Amino acid sequence: MTSSDAKPSIESWQAAYGEGPKAWISMWSHNLARAQKKEGFNAAVAKVIGAEEMSDTGAGGSLCGVPWMLKDLFDVAGRPTTASSVFLSDVRETPTRDSALVAALQSAGAVLAGKTHLNEFAYGLDGVNTHFGTVPNPVLPGRIAGGSSSGSAWAVASGLVPFAVGTDTGGSIRVPAAFCGLYGFRMTPEHEWSNEGCFPLAKSYDTAGFLTRSAEDLSSVLSLIEPDASLEALPSGLDLTKAYEIDEGFRPLIEVGLKGWTRSASEDQLGAWKADSEGLVAAFNILQSSEALALHRDWLHVRKADYDPATWQRIARAEQWSETDKELAMRRSGDWCKTLARWIEEYGYVVLPTAPSIAPLISEGMPSALREGILAMTAPASLAGHPVLSIPLGNPADGITAVQVILPKGLNRAVAIGRSILASAPVSFSRK
Repeated sequence: MTSSDAKPSIESWQAAYGEGPKAWISMWSHNLARAQKKEGFNAAVAKVIGAEEMSDTGAGGSLCGVPWMLKDLFDVAGRPTTASSVFLSDVRETPTRDSALVAALQSAGAVLAGKTHLNEFAYGLDGVNTHFGTVPNPVLPGRIAGGSSSGSAWAVASGLVPFAVGTDTGGSIRVPAAFCGLYGFRMTPEHEWSNEGCFPLAKSYDTAGFLTRSAEDLSSVLSLIEPDASLEALPSGLDLTKAYEIDEGFRPLIEVGLKGWTRSASEDQLGAWKADSEGLVAAFNILQSSEALALHRDWLHVRKADYDPATWQRIARAEQWSETDKELAMRRSGDWCKTLARWIEEYGYVVLPTAPSIAPLISEGMPSALREGILAMTAPASLAGHPVLSIPLGNPADGITAVQVILPKGLNRAVAIGRSILASAPVSFSRK
């Protein structure tokens, strides 16, 4: 699977680093200057680390000399973690150690280039932040980039860096990947990269993950998660995209994109999936917001004026849930975990759409109906904590969409399947 884009890739950054600091700094300075002229730079990028400091940090490792951006939820020693809020650094001490994910990437030789903005506290799917601005879509002008990993998506889609770190609780990697034509991967909540040194939204569902411009670059990053992951043969996963209502113009793009590595679901299978996944959005909303409320309880009313109003409302709604509401949601979640495991065991992986339409216009914002429609597609993996591979389809002229591949819970097999799909599936997305 090869991108038609010619912007610097992981391989080209490694080559520049091999030529020495002067060549690398020249390449980075050129890339940064170009990105700074693009619409949305200040809304997307929270912090840029100086080139001289960066060029001293990439010695050794499989990602030696590759610059990357970090969603500002992850701790970097000596730098405040803000979660794109205006008060978190007031109530939380500046970290004294790197998060587990940052430490791993630095050990691999990757060069941290800076931090990116997000929906405040990672609670949103639109990339809107009243404090720092709405992140625009670099691929579809006038439209939103999607969130909450909006700044990371912008940094990659704009060509500033070949990969960026995001998080995905309810779709926060998958949605911006779909809206901006990027490849993405979300991990699992249990992995140390997801929870050690990462400020949480809802810890039971938070996952770390990555966004890239090309399949090759994502495959390179995935090899860092499970270096020994291998696969004897790729399972023929099940295409369940027809279980969801989407823009009919996306159907041909999905049909071409999935050809050769999935099998179409029968009417009985589609009906069974619809029945099995009923009620997941309501359960997810209750459980996610309840965990967020538990974290924010001491600040929510005392510092209400400091919150983005949309973020505040999403957290505060949890005050209305009864114990019965939460018990029923937890029971539904437990049942779903077992159900999804059976689907994955039988078919190897399942494929769903990520969003019912292209990114909405910035002037219109994301309607609540669209948000709920997206959650209907993302909640199945989110509730059960499964890893997901996101693959872009289409092109800016004819429409951009994406599919999400829900993978087995074990990351070794998930990475093996993901890399096999990235290597063998046909070209799905063109930037031209």
